[in-house]
Amino acid sequence: MRARGTQLRGYRRSLETSYALGDFAALELLRHRPAHARRLYLSASLKPERRDELGRLAAHHGVPCAQDDALIARFAHRGGVNALAVFAKYPMRLAPEADHLVLLEPQDPGNLGSILRTAAAFACPQVALVGERPDPFNPHVVRASIGACFLVESEVFPDLASYRARFPRTLHPVLQAGATPLPEARFARPSSLLFGSEWPGLPPAAARLGPSFGIPQDERVESLNLAAAVAVALYERRRSSYTARGESG
Repeated sequence: MRARGTQLRGYRRSLETSYALGDFAALELLRHRPAHARRLYLSASLKPERRDELGRLAAHHGVPCAQDDALIARFAHRGGVNALAVFAKYPMRLAPEADHLVLLEPQDPGNLGSILRTAAAFACPQVALVGERPDPFNPHVVRASIGACFLVESEVFPDLASYRARFPRTLHPVLQAGATPLPEARFARPSSLLFGSEWPGLPPAAARLGPSFGIPQDERVESLNLAAAVAVALYERRRSSYTARGESG
């Protein structure tokens, strides 16, 4: 492996490629979406065991690998990043038989990345991103997910009507004043948990879209962070599925 330059440009949504920062995100790309990996850059500071693991996977999948500390530093914007993997964007499509997590106009890439990681962890790796702003390939989303985004199907829809036309199924809006406290919720299958943006969240009228759920919390706290609220709801969904099968979880 030798150092070499590149013409890698800063990220824009219109580009056909994006990149994953960090050795673990690069590893997840090579594990779960190797056909889309285009090039791997490693830092001289990377631990030998991780360098060997990434190098083996890259060689196995025919992904060119080089050392380029300067390029990594230019794109990382902060220290401690020891790998960068370039990948081609790929189409994603939700499965009609699966439960979905539906996010209406999520605005913060860091929150979105955390949510995608949570969705993968709690067995709901089918995420509908509704609106013009969400971009699952944004490097900030990839980085915040620590590569778990490569385990998730994240299809983008221009509006909620477009999503519902494809998936005429039960929607469960999650509202601060939801009709059913989340611990008492019963989830239709397949169903979709619907969340609003970080601010102002879903409007009260969203309660008319389907059986709504609420997360019980201390009244002195105005609201939960979107990523935290999604984590609570997906955990409860996962727990209820274990309970329905008579298992512990």
